[in-house]
Amino acid sequence: MIPSTELTTYQKETFLSWRYENNLKIIGARKTIKSWLAMGYKIRMDGFFCFPKRKLYNLDGTTKKMDVKNRLKALHDCFSEHLRVDDSKFWSGYDEKIQSDNIKPWCFVIITPFKDRTLSDLKKIGLEGYC
Repeated sequence: MIPSTELTTYQKETFLSWRYENNLKIIGARKTIKSWLAMGYKIRMDGFFCFPKRKLYNLDGTTKKMDVKNRLKALHDCFSEHLRVDDSKFWSGYDEKIQSDNIKPWCFVIITPFKDRTLSDLKKIGLEGYC
């Protein structure tokens, strides 16, 4: 697979510098995630992508076209490599664009264990009409 421009830029400009500054956190996260996987959990990764207002909105107030899914995939690829976990274990997640006062875009991530669900699980939480 040839890395996308989005992934290459993200790896070079953002993730690698963060990773080196937070190496101990990465090592701790590897151990935690390994234990979750050993207990049968998958991984949920929620990504909050923060952008200055000018990147999100046109001058007339309409929203700019921006595919945050490309950034989410780049984030999954980076975390997969540095946490040493196959990205097939990223089972669930949420992504959101956030307006920020920072000049440069940035993101934060919340990683939690996740049990895969069945249709009957969704019915138990009131989604029976959709299943």
